[in-house]
Amino acid sequence: MRRFVIGRAKNLLNRSSQYQPKRQHQSFDLPVPSHSRFLSSTSVLDFPSSSSPMAPLSLNTINPKVLECEYAVRGEIVTIAQRLQEELKTNPGSHPFDEILYCNIGNPQSLGQQPITFFREVLALCDHPAILDKSETQGLFRRQHMIFLAYEKILTVIPSVSPILALLCN
Repeated sequence: MRRFVIGRAKNLLNRSSQYQPKRQHQSFDLPVPSHSRFLSSTSVLDFPSSSSPMAPLSLNTINPKVLECEYAVRGEIVTIAQRLQEELKTNPGSHPFDEILYCNIGNPQSLGQQPITFFREVLALCDHPAILDKSETQGLFRRQHMIFLAYEKILTVIPSVSPILALLCN
């Protein structure tokens, strides 16, 4: 994943440095605020607030920490866990445990936990109340009574949740 992200970043940087828009009419060169604080590992407090033009983004001007970043799920812990899992497969009983649980990836469903559906079901009703009128959806929600109470309570306070959903989903 890290190589993919780094590759995409390098590709975008190369394409952006090659892109030179053609001017069809005379334009005025206005000072562009410097964004160099985003391209350096220097503290934001150390940067003067100047109005010098921004240098084009390239592999030479980007913060080196961006190029050195690692995708945590593919880090050292997962590598060791995969090695141990392979050892358990090829030599059962070689360790005082018989399975590996990947707890570092932030996905509780991978550990067998049921997804949190209550909030999703309530928001689905708030976003599309016509669902209530359809006969095929009557048995769809697990805790129907509680979901309908939450739905009614939310809509008395917030008439529309669509803008909220748009913010949460972006």
